[in-house]
Amino acid sequence: MGAVGESECCRLDSVYLSKGELMKSLLELHTNIAHDMGEWLGVDPSRDIKTMRSRCAKEGDEFLILNLPTFCDGVLYAVREGAFDPSMTPGFRCRGGLPVFLRGYMDRLFSADSSLRIDADHKALTAIRQICLLSKKIERPVKGRRLLEAQKSFVDCDKEVGNWEDTFDNPTLRDTFKTVSKYLFRDVWYDLMNEVNSFSLIPRHGPGAVAEKLSAKAKWSFPFWYESIERYFPHHLYTDYDGRCDMRDVVAIPDEQPVRVVFVPKTVKTPRVIAIEPSCRQFCQQSVARFLYKKLRRRYRGLDLTDQTRNQRMARQGSRDQSYATLDLSEASDRVSTTLVEWLTDSHPEVFEVLMALRTSRAELPDGTVIPLRKFASMGSALTFPIEAMAFFAAAVVGIMSARGLTSPKAVKLQDVSVFGDDIIVPGDAYDSVCGVLEALGLKVNTKKSYGSGPYRESCGKEYFAGEDVTISKLKKDLPTSRRNAQSLASLVAMRNEMYLRSYDASVRWLDAQISRVIRFRPAPLYHPSLSAWTTELVMPDRVDPRLQVGQIRRPILSPVARDYRVDGR
Repeated sequence: MGAVGESECCRLDSVYLSKGELMKSLLELHTNIAHDMGEWLGVDPSRDIKTMRSRCAKEGDEFLILNLPTFCDGVLYAVREGAFDPSMTPGFRCRGGLPVFLRGYMDRLFSADSSLRIDADHKALTAIRQICLLSKKIERPVKGRRLLEAQKSFVDCDKEVGNWEDTFDNPTLRDTFKTVSKYLFRDVWYDLMNEVNSFSLIPRHGPGAVAEKLSAKAKWSFPFWYESIERYFPHHLYTDYDGRCDMRDVVAIPDEQPVRVVFVPKTVKTPRVIAIEPSCRQFCQQSVARFLYKKLRRRYRGLDLTDQTRNQRMARQGSRDQSYATLDLSEASDRVSTTLVEWLTDSHPEVFEVLMALRTSRAELPDGTVIPLRKFASMGSALTFPIEAMAFFAAAVVGIMSARGLTSPKAVKLQDVSVFGDDIIVPGDAYDSVCGVLEALGLKVNTKKSYGSGPYRESCGKEYFAGEDVTISKLKKDLPTSRRNAQSLASLVAMRNEMYLRSYDASVRWLDAQISRVIRFRPAPLYHPSLSAWTTELVMPDRVDPRLQVGQIRRPILSPVARDYRVDGR
């Protein structure tokens, strides 16, 4: 959370918009986007705007946030299948085999017989996606019915992981996965254990919250340590920086604190699950995670977990010639079981023991219920991201072997595989096989966002059609009404500047007016790191630095709210 600071003193009273006013603002933004897209492609947007207004009057902002994205999903499914069918866009009237809504753009994608045109216009797909998906990612508070549904989904997902572990009966797949994992990661595990046994790993705290609800500075106080991690991370070696190691209690395993499960906004439809770890465990997890990030980046180009551009380049290539397929997983973190991690570390069982020591085995739900966990870890653990990526990488190699009838992982070209979290890139001919392997390992492929055929691909925040970038701008938060909505304000300014670079003139003018109601919104050169309106025009300086003799401008910025933390000095 931050606050907006600027040179001019300015008092703004908090303004709260009603649900109707929020919907009206969203509709106006969609209307301006429709005008921009129409001007870009020479399409008259008046009928589409009339449809949006009439549907919003009947359905509220759900039409913009839920129903328009559903329409877009149907269009993308048609692109993947190579032909459109009216059943793909339920709730939208069709004429001549194509929807009446956004017809000017649909005609540029599909021919009169509803098949995908050979000369399909990527700009038309961009326009459809921009109009339909603009508000899909709006983050709304998770409460009431949505909170109960999210909690039930979390519990049910963990039960499904347990059921998979209890019923799995495919020894061939298990043994192949172990063989591939040994081939890929044997040296990584060996080096990790050397670091652990020599107490050479360097822990640190991450930027996120901890289960005890400590501030960033208070995390370093370590009021207690856990018995489960004491063997591999003795507290007298890792916390004796203030002479208080003898004062810390080592908590027995049965009394260790569970992770604190919270649900944070992701989309209106689906919240994001975060399992907040206790401070001392998260502190140690970071050391192993840092080691894995560094080791994997050096060993495999397709497992560089600090760089998304490789996935994006391969997705673009796949959209151009179908050489690569993109896969996305649903509930990826919550479906990696401890059994799968055990197979992943089969070449070094002691690594599995370390990972289990760093794993919290129970979770406290928002209603106070504490449940045992069958999954390895949720988002919130520092180990979730690297461990799941390694498991998905190994599964992808197994799938390629199966697709091509290979008996050894040495025959697989590893440069054709790339994994960043749950975004997976594999050769196009292995798409179905890799999907089958992932599902057989208890994971869930998101078929709506996975593409093995057709000219469309998406990965790591980038979307491509026939080699052309069709990435769009998305509204992440509701429109800010005062400076107190600092994060919403920063998000809106970022989207405004993104749209400026894409020449969405009508939308930019409308956003400028909205932002100017909250802060003094002044121009600044492109990519200036402030809450300012980027422009290619000359920006006059506010003053000349007397020492450096260069022009300077003064613009609002976000500043963090500092919390006092008293150090007792003992």
